[in-house]
Amino acid sequence: DGTAIIAGMGTYTILKILSSSKRPDNLIIQANNNLDILRKKIIQLGYYIDREIEYYDNRWYVMIKFKKGKKKYHNFEYLFGINPSKEYLLFNLKIYNTILNNIPRRYFIKRIKVKSIIKKLNNKLKNER
Repeated sequence: DGTAIIAGMGTYTILKILSSSKRPDNLIIQANNNLDILRKKIIQLGYYIDREIEYYDNRWYVMIKFKKGKKKYHNFEYLFGINPSKEYLLFNLKIYNTILNNIPRRYFIKRIKVKSIIKKLNNKLKNER
């Protein structure tokens, strides 16, 4: 039981800490990168996402509260969270459009993957209105 708060580190450092210690019932985590990988790995450890908060202070930060238990998630939720704000989605849409514009045309499989994410973001934003 109990709660652990881990913040201000990268995903892989956080996962290393969690792999080498007794895991509490609740985790509150703010990672600096690879949030999709963080979500997947912590869910594989037997947690579910209870709540997420995004906030902007010269860059986007995401705080995630995990609780012991199981829930299923879609790939979109691994990438952007369980209830992302419109502002956070718009920011990510801009990022993925920039990524797409910088992938050479000959890398069509990478381009298709990024276009798929852009389409999902646009659909989510359209449903937000």
